[in-house]
Amino acid sequence: MDEIIEKLMDRAGISEEQAQQVMSVIQEHIHELPAMFGGDVLEKVKGAFGGLFSGTQSE
Repeated sequence: MDEIIEKLMDRAGISEEQAQQVMSVIQEHIHELPAMFGGDVLEKVKGAFGGLFSGTQSE
């Protein structure tokens, strides 16, 4: 998860706190993606981010 936060900070030019807030929002709303985009988007996102959204976070 730290790697994704670092990427958010670098690419979006935001603080670590803001990047953590972004990740929190993503985790809270990840289940809404399939309805928004259709298909198997959730599975693709889960695959891209590994266990990040499975309820286990690495620190």
